[in-house]
Amino acid sequence: MEERDKIIRKHIFPKNADNYMGSCDFHLTKTEEDHEKYISTSIPITLKTTEEKDLSDPHLILFYYDTQEETLKRWEEVIYDIKTNNFDTITVKDEEGKDIVIEPPRLKSVNLSYEKKLLETFKNITIANPFKWTRIFYEEKKYFVILYNKTIPLEFYDGVFSRDAIKRRYYDDSYKNWYKSFNTPEYTETRKDQKFKSFDHLNLNDHYFRAVMDVKEKRLVKGKYYRIVQKSSDEFIFEEVSSISY
Repeated sequence: MEERDKIIRKHIFPKNADNYMGSCDFHLTKTEEDHEKYISTSIPITLKTTEEKDLSDPHLILFYYDTQEETLKRWEEVIYDIKTNNFDTITVKDEEGKDIVIEPPRLKSVNLSYEKKLLETFKNITIANPFKWTRIFYEEKKYFVILYNKTIPLEFYDGVFSRDAIKRRYYDDSYKNWYKSFNTPEYTETRKDQKFKSFDHLNLNDHYFRAVMDVKEKRLVKGKYYRIVQKSSDEFIFEEVSSISY
């Protein structure tokens, strides 16, 4: 038996391999080897979308550890329940007033005991990452569930593991679903405010980011690159850079 097979057999995975996602499906923390090929859209812990695999649809992902076999089992039961009792089709109106059919979230799982690179990425999310709220700060291994859409994390799901609970939260009707919750102007404005709130008291070492929107009060221009500079324990400024080098 190959060494890799021996390692895999030590871990707990879904019975259906299609329900699993691995580190290769996520953008990970940059390494010395890929600094040159790193692009601004490769934000750590966001999903990768390629020609071979489109991950832009909504995904509800369970991140678990080997000690949580029962948790994974409950999650698989929900997946099976949804597959055998499909959700009704939901049609909503987009920003232009056109009718569009939205898809329900796809339920997946990730074993962080096995996907160690992804685990380290969660633990080392920088303050410059707009999704720093996903960072793992604790040593105790707790499972968590995140809703993704268009490859980015939107929120932690803290409801019970059941088809009906997920339906009520994300795919109930044309007035209450993930599309209405996360594509409204009110939500967009809230996320803008959250992205540029005061930073935590952390020591920073030349963190870079690409502005995804204009923020006049911070003098940020959409599409330009900036470096976060710590002036004191609670004072930060943004310096524009013409190119990123590490």
